[in-house]
Amino acid sequence: DVGDSALIVGDTGLTVAPRDPAALADGWRRLLELPDEARADMGLRARQRICERFSVEALSENVDRTLRELMR
Repeated sequence: DVGDSALIVGDTGLTVAPRDPAALADGWRRLLELPDEARADMGLRARQRICERFSVEALSENVDRTLRELMR
């Protein structure tokens, strides 16, 4: 959980404390214990989140909206 990783991941995955090998191992264990279908669904939701929030189009719209608000 460094930088904006928790913001980027949101509820489509998990983040762990930095420099904590036990937390990292536990995170991997938790993911590996999920049923295959749940892991696949998590991956699809993560991809959808990235496309919706962080695509070039989404970033452009956010910049445009911010600039318009600043010009008011």
